[in-house]
Amino acid sequence: MKYKICIAFSSLLCLLLANCATEKKAAFDFPVSMSLADKARFSVTCHKGQILYDMNCSGCHNVKVKRKYVVPDFTQDQMSRYDLKSNNMKHDSSMVFSKVTPEELSQIYLFLIYKRKSNVPFKAPDNI
Repeated sequence: MKYKICIAFSSLLCLLLANCATEKKAAFDFPVSMSLADKARFSVTCHKGQILYDMNCSGCHNVKVKRKYVVPDFTQDQMSRYDLKSNNMKHDSSMVFSKVTPEELSQIYLFLIYKRKSNVPFKAPDNI
């Protein structure tokens, strides 16, 4: 009985350690003037935005660099276009805008604004 518990515990421990080693958390670049409390709140929101981005946006927007997919850096103009679309969702028929709520899109937007820069530009098609 002790042997089975020991194996189960060590298996669980190995899984947890493997998950910690492979789990990547995005680093965020918040303004220096932002208070620690605001950084903590924005960090939670940006992490939610990262998850939503991974689920809804990464398939089309991530860029492959050296056999690895990277979240690109969007220009201010590209971000403004998404912001306009999110504020006028009833006028847009894009698939992702019908799958995420305005609040979720706001979280994605904040993630993209504050994520650490990858120095990989996003090249948008002309119709976006």
